Amino acid sequence: MNRFTIYLLAIGTFLTGTVALVIGGIVNIIAKDLHISLALTGQLVTAYSLACAIGAPLAVSYTSKYDRKKTLIIALSFFILANLITIWSPNFYILLLGRLLFGISGGLYTIVALSVAAKLTPPEKMGQAIGTVIMGSSTSLVFGVPAGVLITQFFHWKAIFLILAILSSFVMYGIVRKLPSIEGEASVPFKQQFKLLKETKIITGLLISLFWIASYALIYTYLTPFLQTTIHLSVSEISWTMMLLGVFAVLGSKLGGFGTDRFGTSQMIVSSLIINMLALFSLEFITATLVKTLAIAIFWMCFAWMTAPAIQSYLIKQSGQNSSLILSLNNSVMQLGTASGAALGGLILGASHTVTFNPLFAGILLIVSLLASWISISLQPKTVSSV
Repeated sequence: MNRFTIYLLAIGTFLTGTVALVIGGIVNIIAKDLHISLALTGQLVTAYSLACAIGAPLAVSYTSKYDRKKTLIIALSFFILANLITIWSPNFYILLLGRLLFGISGGLYTIVALSVAAKLTPPEKMGQAIGTVIMGSSTSLVFGVPAGVLITQFFHWKAIFLILAILSSFVMYGIVRKLPSIEGEASVPFKQQFKLLKETKIITGLLISLFWIASYALIYTYLTPFLQTTIHLSVSEISWTMMLLGVFAVLGSKLGGFGTDRFGTSQMIVSSLIINMLALFSLEFITATLVKTLAIAIFWMCFAWMTAPAIQSYLIKQSGQNSSLILSLNNSVMQLGTASGAALGGLILGASHTVTFNPLFAGILLIVSLLASWISISLQPKTVSSV
């Protein structure tokens, strides 16, 4: 396994992950600068998610026959262009255009990077490679978003995207120099693509992702008010807590890759989901104290991210030669799950006027994810020994 190349791909996912998440930390600054409402500014997040969910799979399909190295360069070129549009944007609508391009190019890059990581490594090391690339996204939670918010304390918010454009250029240069040419996949007509969705083992595999990420989004979206309500953390304490949880997210994605290679995708998915679920029910039913709540939250975050490389590896193994296609479908499913989980959390909050019930409902979503995993695993061909 070419470690340098895998880590180079991970730096790229760190940059795309930062773009996806940083808006949430500076939404009030953008609203003030462009003289628009917070509600309208928040639609920049929605625009990214929709572009990533709908546009990225179309881009993956269109570029599937291209050399993978060329595709990554194309994705990063448009990603850099989106940064430049954002820097130039004089109004909301131009900024919105940049976010749409971010969603498509960032989604395309992440999907192809995961596929390339899997192809650059032997089967017994694939989980570690995928875990490393996913670690780039989890690292953006720890360093990317806080660094972006910090930059706005000293410079204009658009400086964030200037820095991202420069760093993306370095990553693209590294890919040009270090990544070998990797043959593209056969172009699959859209009618044949939808045939994948007729296979029960693929559908249930995607449902694992859907309910897992919905559970995660339900908790993470409202984690700050949950910690403030249950253990009464201050704003500064919340900041440090979120950074600590981010560190364990990075650790979880790395351990998930090792565990997938060591124990197999099926065992890793089921065990991480069970521990994740037990952590959520513990948050709901165990008397909240500072130490107990933080310890459980750390377990939840770590095992939630351990699930990610296991699911990606599992889906790649079921896709045959269509790894990019299945990863693009999973990307869309995860965007849908993220939006659904956040929306469900809002409905629960609106109905109960408290966030303390969120872990209970998030745990129930993981029960559904577990059921989907058991069904999907039971349908696997006996010849797939590593699953």
